[in-house]
Amino acid sequence: MNSRSFRMLVGLAAVLVPAGMAEAGDLKIGYVDLQSIMFNSEKGKQAKSALTREFEERKGVLKKQYDSILMLGEDLQNKGPLLSEDARRKKEQDYWTQRREFTELTERHEAELRQKDLELTQEILKQVQTLLQDFAKKEKFSLVIEKNEGAVLYAADGIDITTEVLKRFDTSGEKPAKKE
Repeated sequence: MNSRSFRMLVGLAAVLVPAGMAEAGDLKIGYVDLQSIMFNSEKGKQAKSALTREFEERKGVLKKQYDSILMLGEDLQNKGPLLSEDARRKKEQDYWTQRREFTELTERHEAELRQKDLELTQEILKQVQTLLQDFAKKEKFSLVIEKNEGAVLYAADGIDITTEVLKRFDTSGEKPAKKE
């Protein structure tokens, strides 16, 4: 979030905060860089290390299978013309079966690693969110936003103006736009 957007958010929050809270001068806004927490925390580093290890292990398995397919393809290219029709056809079928299985295995590994990354990230973010809620309440923050995305991570109960905006909207006299 750039400084202009942040200043705009702070200004908007100051205008929209209920009068009692704004008059008391209790508005306290902070931000958190979740990306930094993911990359720099010990738990984040451990998760990344575990994923990297698993990726390297799977990469080794895939490399062996890929090399085997390459050798089979070279063998087919070099010896194929010398083989009988049935033997060549069987070798070609074996080659294409192994390529298809390799592609499927690669896709499955990628999907499993993405899923594991998602699960590890969600677990860390869940822990950070719990810690953040407690910290924000203890330190009397009114609003905590995520630095890069601008998402609200914490909002004090006293600054929710949804009900008031809803009442004003319903009584504003504006009619919904008609579909043409």
